Amino acid sequence: MFRIFRPITYLSLLFCLLPLEAQTANKSLSCDSKWKSSGGGSAIVASFSNLTRENLKLYWIDTQGKSVFYSELVPNQTLEMNTYAKHIWKLDNQNGKCIGVYQLTKSDEMITIQGNAKVPAKTNRVSAVSPELADYYNLSPFYKKYINETGIPILASEKVSDKALIRANEILKFMLKQLPQVPGRLQMYRIRLAIIGAKEQTLDIPEHSDMQTAFPEENWNERARGFGATISRPATSFGEENLLCFPNDRYRGENIMVHEFAHTIMFSLSYTNPPLYKEILAAYKAAKKKGLWKNTYAESNEDEYWAEGVQSWFDTNLESIPTNGIHGEIDTRKELETYDPQLYQVIRKVFGDDTFDFKCNY
Repeated sequence: MFRIFRPITYLSLLFCLLPLEAQTANKSLSCDSKWKSSGGGSAIVASFSNLTRENLKLYWIDTQGKSVFYSELVPNQTLEMNTYAKHIWKLDNQNGKCIGVYQLTKSDEMITIQGNAKVPAKTNRVSAVSPELADYYNLSPFYKKYINETGIPILASEKVSDKALIRANEILKFMLKQLPQVPGRLQMYRIRLAIIGAKEQTLDIPEHSDMQTAFPEENWNERARGFGATISRPATSFGEENLLCFPNDRYRGENIMVHEFAHTIMFSLSYTNPPLYKEILAAYKAAKKKGLWKNTYAESNEDEYWAEGVQSWFDTNLESIPTNGIHGEIDTRKELETYDPQLYQVIRKVFGDDTFDFKCNY
């Protein structure tokens, strides 16, 4: 049983293509001033993300104030690198004009250079994909309809029923109820949700269509009916049959959208609320030390620990006694509170105490 694949890479290529004019989402130092890096800073990991249509050049400003070429960033490329706090970095456009100077101070800092594409308007109705939406997200013609009440569009082909989009929108609104900062961050990386039609295959989703070539060791259409979004594959996907409780749903009794979007929320928290993100990591480490979640999917890594926990928080997981490698005896909020109180408290901070009827009435 498999739900999300998150390849580990330090160089991610984004799908979105944006207009030429660059705008930075981070505060820049003055390009007209003389800068130089300071020594003695702590080692950090930082990222530069080029969301424009032109090549950008990244320079390190050394301790003497000289520009030292480091790397070229092609359109839609994110480069993660090891550097030091208090070091100065400069970005030039393809004509050699400075577009930003940045002093990085902490790990996980991302400098994002954006285009000037207009953010599409929200809509609470299922509508045909507009040219503005397709341009902003660089969408494949595969997508014919969408709903976008939250600022995060839910997309589908013409084979998916409107009812599925409406149901997904209800779930998305609830999961974002306590997280007003998340949609803006996901918009920055052009993250969207995609419904896999009941008669479609998983890799029909354009953002995931290269999975078989990239990772040929698995038969992805057989193994998965949903993936969490990454920067390089910016779609959170899940099956129509699971949303609408079709009899042939392979995940009968669970809600896979909850699981997959939980992954996406965790990704967003790493930028919007790093302390809370670190609490998730700490909870997983503590659970492993205590020997919790043995022989379950939650034991796999921090990501699955979190997503499985969120499913149990919303009472939309499955129980297995004895454990079967995927599920165990914990599948409800009440059981989670007793079994893993540290994870329980972190999830509570993110979602609050409200409940929602995620389950199907079979």
